[in-house]
Amino acid sequence: GGAWDVLQGMEEKAPWMSLPLTMVRYLSHIQSPLGKARALVRMIVSEKALDGLLVAISGHHRLLRCCYAKYAFLRDPESVTSVVTLAVGLSACNVTFNWSFCDDRPSPI
Repeated sequence: GGAWDVLQGMEEKAPWMSLPLTMVRYLSHIQSPLGKARALVRMIVSEKALDGLLVAISGHHRLLRCCYAKYAFLRDPESVTSVVTLAVGLSACNVTFNWSFCDDRPSPI
């Protein structure tokens, strides 16, 4: 499956993702799975929850085995800890996105 399918599958491991996933599912101007995945990640970043997404992905061992190379940083506990720490630091930044963009046009971000 693509990125959108993978992110939807994260809901069972990270129940906090239920609301953002539901919100993206109802964005009628975003049609493609890739557009929905991008919108979800942007929403998670704007909600200051990127660290939670990284933790959820790094704890999803089946996903890691099938989708990430053995040397991927998400499969290395020390690397994940470093990246999660950086993501927590990003939460101090205010990030907003223009949700009126359709997924068939390039985003200015």
